[in-house]
Amino acid sequence: MKIALILIVFSTSFGVKAQQDFVSSAFWNNYAHVNPAMSSLEFRRHASFMYRRDQFGSLYSADRIMANANILLAEKHGVGVVYDLSTYSLLKSSSAKLNYNYRLNFSEDRGLSFGASLGVTTNKLPDDYGDTYLPSDTSIQLVIKGVYFTPSVGLGYNSRNFMLGFGITNIAEGEISNLREDEVNISPVRNYYLNGHYKINLGSKKNLEIRPQFLVRTDLSFTSIDLNALVTYKKRYWAGITYRNRDAFAFMLGWDIKKKIRVGYSFDWIQSKLTTAKSSAHELGIGIFL
Repeated sequence: MKIALILIVFSTSFGVKAQQDFVSSAFWNNYAHVNPAMSSLEFRRHASFMYRRDQFGSLYSADRIMANANILLAEKHGVGVVYDLSTYSLLKSSSAKLNYNYRLNFSEDRGLSFGASLGVTTNKLPDDYGDTYLPSDTSIQLVIKGVYFTPSVGLGYNSRNFMLGFGITNIAEGEISNLREDEVNISPVRNYYLNGHYKINLGSKKNLEIRPQFLVRTDLSFTSIDLNALVTYKKRYWAGITYRNRDAFAFMLGWDIKKKIRVGYSFDWIQSKLTTAKSSAHELGIGIFL
């Protein structure tokens, strides 16, 4: 059972020639993880930290930390650093990326950016895992470890009320290095991401903002769509709901403190068919604007 759970979560998150490598209910805080053109596209100087825990019944959980920091230099050069650490039982995966994009400014608040990034990902499962969790007479060798490079490219467009981005991750689709023939060979999968939002300001003082937004992920064999509606009052208090097809509903609350710090929490009610256990996820995020 433990082996099946690890392989299911690993394959749906990182790919044994499968699925996507990015899940976050408050996905708009983490665009830089999947599209280098999004670094500093909406905010000139921005950093965010996110912790997420997925709980599958009482037997299994998955933890994820995502962090990024971005800055716009000379009004044209966006630079970002991205870090991701995931733990699924004994399996650990970590990645780091350096993003760069060049921005064409059409006006003070409207521009188009072209981005590229180079990253490295490491995966590790203890060498003695099979000896510990598999029958002694089995021929299965479950050793997942290695290092691979993850270049990405992307485009982004931003105006006062509208944003649209398209990114491609793992464009090389290279095999993990340093694996023996009897080890599980994991290959990073090329993924495509399309995101967008539109801001609608209401009220005589424009104290109420409604922002419908979306994120589409696909590896051309499976497509996942996040649809979100976020309502912000007086540019300080916000709440929203996200629907992720075939997977979950998410409910979120947050507070922007003096336009400098953003604190948010979301709860996912997971409905995935991969597990029959009662499942949920909690996500805590902190953003800093300078």
